[in-house]
Amino acid sequence: MSEHQPIRVLILATSGYEESELFVPRQVLSEAGMSVKLASPSKQPINGVIYNASDGKHNESQNFISPDLTLDEVNSSDYDILVVPGGLSNPDKLRMEPRAVVRYDGMIHDFGLLNGLAE
Repeated sequence: MSEHQPIRVLILATSGYEESELFVPRQVLSEAGMSVKLASPSKQPINGVIYNASDGKHNESQNFISPDLTLDEVNSSDYDILVVPGGLSNPDKLRMEPRAVVRYDGMIHDFGLLNGLAE
């Protein structure tokens, strides 16, 4: 009998992500036994923003996270799930980054379906 391989999750992010949209899914997916990797344009630590509902502003987070790999090291066929955290600038920065677009498009092609959970 073969053992089950953990579900492989790739999070694409760069500085400017909504902090809760990276850290919460990362923790939940890891606790569920999934293998979670964070990719960014470089391996430099990145940080996000925190939304303050009382004043409607986004404040820069002091929590930094180091990516596991660069976009150049990503092979879309190595992953089962793609997570792209929202935020003020993360999605915009990534859509302007050709290496991220290639990975994103490749994963959509491989998966055949993309389901966005947050808007």
